[in-house]
Amino acid sequence: MKTKYAIAALITALAVILVAQLASPGGNGRGFLEAAFLLSMLLMVMAASRFAKGHWVTGAGARPHDEFERQVMDRAGARAHRVMLLLLAAVFAWLVVAGLASAPMPGSAGDWATLGLSLLGIGVALPALFAEQVSPTADAEADEDASA
Repeated sequence: MKTKYAIAALITALAVILVAQLASPGGNGRGFLEAAFLLSMLLMVMAASRFAKGHWVTGAGARPHDEFERQVMDRAGARAHRVMLLLLAAVFAWLVVAGLASAPMPGSAGDWATLGLSLLGIGVALPALFAEQVSPTADAEADEDASA
């Protein structure tokens, strides 16, 4: 499976958990285990991406990024920061509106932990996803490395 599609699918699943938690909280973090599982799966899939070569993912002996990869990661990181700011603003706007309209809101520590894990997973994976989308050769080079 191509790395960018796996990352996109896991981000989508985390977003679904985030929306479900905001729409109907009160289950004492009923989506917490799912969010934790998806976050761990996301980190494992990201280890296959050539753009996730930080020492915390691949170990201290990883090849450093070349100039092209650094430029792609810089642009992808900036785009990911903009998306995360918009997502956080949307979450806080939802919480404000829900509070004013007396709609259900997260009330337990489990509810808030589920929201936090979902946002964390999305924020961690967006730069790698955007970098994989921009780089047309990422999948071809990964296939070559796998066959060698």
